[in-house]
Amino acid sequence: MEWIATVHHTHLQLDTPPEGGLRATLRFDPPQDENTRIALLALIRYTQVGYDISTGTVFIDRTHSWNVDFSSVFASRSEAPLQLARGGLDLRILVDASSIEVFGADGQVVLTDQIFPDSTSTGVSAFATGGTARVDDLRA
Repeated sequence: MEWIATVHHTHLQLDTPPEGGLRATLRFDPPQDENTRIALLALIRYTQVGYDISTGTVFIDRTHSWNVDFSSVFASRSEAPLQLARGGLDLRILVDASSIEVFGADGQVVLTDQIFPDSTSTGVSAFATGGTARVDDLRA
């Protein structure tokens, strides 16, 4: 399945969990408002991946993720500083059965986290608050 869209908010429901995982290339242009927060990929029950304009960071946020009650520190947000270029920002995101990887600005920043989705986790959302994001490629 391939999905290409320009979004303020959109949701894609997959029929089954993707056996081979998800691969996404996401792009957004620099917003005009410094308070803009763009969360570009959210999987149902949900782990977010995105860029926070106010802090200048790429992030993976597992605070609302699936099975997190086995550890008090698992439900966390990982982030790394990354300055926006004048032309915007590209994020490459890979998701499989137990991990999520984010590559920002052609690998200048790389984040990896474990995730434990259940069999009902088949939705993917892309949304931008205060700006517009473009999903260039999403494959399941």
